Amino acid sequence: MPQSKECDCAQAAAIDYTFLDKGYRALLNGEYEDAMQHFQRYQRLESSPRADLEAGIAIAYVMMLPRSAFYDPVAARKSFSVLKEQNAKELKVHDYTRLMRQALLNLLELQDDIDKLKTDNASLKEDLRKREEALKRLRDLTLKAAE
Repeated sequence: MPQSKECDCAQAAAIDYTFLDKGYRALLNGEYEDAMQHFQRYQRLESSPRADLEAGIAIAYVMMLPRSAFYDPVAARKSFSVLKEQNAKELKVHDYTRLMRQALLNLLELQDDIDKLKTDNASLKEDLRKREEALKRLRDLTLKAAE
C-alpha cells in the first residue's frame, strides 16, 4: 500500500471520567476508600434523580463488602430499602450501577438467609442442651433405681 505523505493525526481527545467512573475503577482495583470518596463526591456534585440513585447504590454496595472499612450491612440495608424502589432502568443509570443493584439484592437475600440460619442454629443448640440435661437426669434416675 502506498504511504500517504500527509497525515491527519489529530490527538485523541482525553477522556474525562466522572467521579462515578473513577469510583468504579477504584472499586475494581479493591481500593474501597478511594471508591467511597469518589462515589460521595459524585453524590455531592451531581444533582439529578439518576445521579442520586447511582451514588446511593454504589455507596450501599461498598458498605456491603466485608473487606471494606465501611462495612455496615445494617446501614446498607436501610439506605438500599429506599433506593431499590426506584426504577434504575427507567432512570437509565450506568450499567455497572444496575449490576451493583442486582448484587445488593442478592447479598441482602443471602444475609437474610444467614440470619435465619443463625437463629435456627441457636435454637437447635438450646434444644440439644436441654436433651443432654434430660438424658443425664434419666441416667441418674436409672442408676438410682438399679441400686
